[in-house]
Amino acid sequence: MSVATIHLAPEQAQVLERWAEQEHKSVSALIQEIIAQQVAHRLDEEPQTDAKQNPLLDIIGIANTGLGDAALHHDRYLYGAGVHS
Repeated sequence: MSVATIHLAPEQAQVLERWAEQEHKSVSALIQEIIAQQVAHRLDEEPQTDAKQNPLLDIIGIANTGLGDAALHHDRYLYGAGVHS
């Protein structure tokens, strides 16, 4: 675990000390808990980038043409034999 030094206004320190006392925790433990909650909250707000979380990626592969080269020659199949891809 890393050690960090933070500077608090006297009022902030008093609030944290009272809060920690009520929670039966150290101020350090309370601050760590607050930071962990904020990090988790921020991660929940980030845009989905994981392929498992993107519902649009579920449509991949639903149109099976039976043609093994449809991805390569899709223009030919859609527009006719005269199209060179």
